[in-house]
Amino acid sequence: MKCAVILSRMAAPLLAVMLAGCLPGPQSELDEEKEPQYLEGKSRISGRDFRGAVESFEKAVQVNPRNARAHFDLGWLFDSAEKDPAAAIYHYDRYLKLRPGAPNAETVKDRIVACKQELARTVSLGPIMISTEGELQQLREERARLVEALRVATNAPVAVQPGAAPAPNTAVRPGTATPIRPGNTRTDSPSLDARAGTQGHTAPVQAAAPTIVRQSPTGRTHTVKSGESPAGIAKRYGVKADAVLRANPGLDARKLKVGQVINIP
Repeated sequence: MKCAVILSRMAAPLLAVMLAGCLPGPQSELDEEKEPQYLEGKSRISGRDFRGAVESFEKAVQVNPRNARAHFDLGWLFDSAEKDPAAAIYHYDRYLKLRPGAPNAETVKDRIVACKQELARTVSLGPIMISTEGELQQLREERARLVEALRVATNAPVAVQPGAAPAPNTAVRPGTATPIRPGNTRTDSPSLDARAGTQGHTAPVQAAAPTIVRQSPTGRTHTVKSGESPAGIAKRYGVKADAVLRANPGLDARKLKVGQVINIP
């Protein structure tokens, strides 16, 4: 029993030594630069065939994943020629792990930081800029709506609701403070002749003030009924509620009155 334990303890170190002897050791940079795929990649760089150089170096790391020089050149190509910061970061990082004490290690680390900043700018700030542009467009549209509503409120002609009496003439007779009544103005009761000894009506009653609405561009109007709201009216005519409100400047959506006439855009 003791002999078996001793033999098992001796076998583990012996197996490790045997495996270490079988596994290939790390290549030198000179060996890496002699690989055919790597040499092909360097040749294509000289001919400014950067896409072809990337393909050659990628074949080099497929054949030998520990080829640090191929990883470095791939990082440089993706960083400067292909403009792919994510791929550049990966290959720069592989290079540093395979050659942690490389003379250019600090420079490579600086490039990794620069690539990360570029990646963050293109990935993070893009949606923010798009969102900001969308908000600016909404503000432009809202401003255009307000300008149009102001134009309609100040310059658009007004129309008298059909069936309503015309506005009374309020011209003032020179030297008096009493408005001149048109000759055809109706009163609620006729004045009686004072010379006949009858009592006359003390003050003629003018017609009720007309309900004034602005003419809808479409010529459509709607008379408000009990329980209706701008949203329900808009839905009935297949338009948006804010369009109904824009077509009726000054309309209070919370205080609709039964019989009130509103424009339908």
